[in-house]
Amino acid sequence: MQERYLPIFTYGTLRQGEVNHRLIEGKIKKRQMATLNNAVMYHLGDMPGIIEGDGTIHGELVHINEKDYNEVLKDVDKLEGYDKTEDSLYLRLIKSVNLKNEDRSVKAWVYFYNKNLARKEKIKSNDWKIK
Repeated sequence: MQERYLPIFTYGTLRQGEVNHRLIEGKIKKRQMATLNNAVMYHLGDMPGIIEGDGTIHGELVHINEKDYNEVLKDVDKLEGYDKTEDSLYLRLIKSVNLKNEDRSVKAWVYFYNKNLARKEKIKSNDWKIK
């Protein structure tokens, strides 16, 4: 798969039924339940943030329609405060994501929190829907 059309691993407010899902709703070609290893989740108020760690994050892998891909990536980058610099609020990285109910992983874009987490509460379930 070309890097240009990598799916996006969503683990917070972009997931189905969450407040920011509207940004990608109607533009999804395929949705799969998935997990991301070696990360932990923190509660940042109205949204979660993940960083590298010893947990497994639960979320959804969304494959965006090619005709909508550039617009969606731009909108999600804006939502996540990613401006393609090392000082962004979140960094968009390519990671291996495990597909639930399938014995395989795929490469996907994942947004990692890039600021200080002092005084932020860890989400023990590593699942935004089970805060």
